[in-house]
Amino acid sequence: MSKIFSPFADGSIVEPKDFVGRRDIIEKFEPYLKDSINGNPNYFLITGEYYIGKSSFLKYLSFYAKEKYKIISCSWLIENTIEETIEELISLLLWDIKFSQENCYNKIIEDLHDHIIKIVWSKIKFTKEFLIHVKENFVEFFKYLYDNINDGLFFKKYKGLMIQFTAYWGSNLNLFFEWFNNIIDYCNKSHDEIPFIFTLELSKEEYNEFIDDEIAKYFICSELKRLSDNDVRIYFKNSFNKFDWEISDDVLDLLVEHCQGNPCLMQHAGNKIYYSISMGAFDEEEKKGYRVYGYVTNQKLTDPNFVREILRK
Repeated sequence: MSKIFSPFADGSIVEPKDFVGRRDIIEKFEPYLKDSINGNPNYFLITGEYYIGKSSFLKYLSFYAKEKYKIISCSWLIENTIEETIEELISLLLWDIKFSQENCYNKIIEDLHDHIIKIVWSKIKFTKEFLIHVKENFVEFFKYLYDNINDGLFFKKYKGLMIQFTAYWGSNLNLFFEWFNNIIDYCNKSHDEIPFIFTLELSKEEYNEFIDDEIAKYFICSELKRLSDNDVRIYFKNSFNKFDWEISDDVLDLLVEHCQGNPCLMQHAGNKIYYSISMGAFDEEEKKGYRVYGYVTNQKLTDPNFVREILRK
């Protein structure tokens, strides 16, 4: 029996192929995606309660922008220092092209050779002086990276770059906004084409604390709400269909009622059901913390009472 990991890992970012809902927000951002590939910078801000799916949405937005508009992206957490965040963004953007555009990657590494301390797998460690320089000339430097990545392509060239920043518990947002305001100011004054989209992910608490009217006027803002009942049904139906599991409308109704459109509860409920069935409704000390024991096909999730008992465990 082959082993397989649950697709419902609690709190994990949903892969674009499994993403459901949020079409209204994609439609809201659509004109600005088009505007950016014409050389005009735009700023997106995603907020919402904790575990409402902000990071999953941004991953899907990156996928959508690349598929439809040939916009590449890089994203990272807002670290304690701007320099740390910048170092990660550069490393991730170059890692993405390392194997598909090896000549381009090598050229950029050669250009930056004097500023590189070491390269360990995907992480490039730069000198402090270089990172300070990039911090002060952020848009120009990422324009250099973007232009070089495009020069390495013979066809299907990229049309834009999306740079994503995600706040978390350790983020120094006072420092970040002090720096980010300079980016906005630079873009407003520049006469060059800047086909960039800057996206920012904040919790509602962070939004209320740090976003005032002066900052908000530059962003296209969207607050993620809970998913619709129909989106919840589609998510579970598609997910269980991957294992050839039959799921009845009665069970779907129960899951809709249980999850209340909260993506985190949806993942948790899916996890409970998956592991309960694949590991025989648990035993042996609850199977030592949900270890994967096997892949069970052709299950029938048709009895809502059976599913209700699983969710109560």
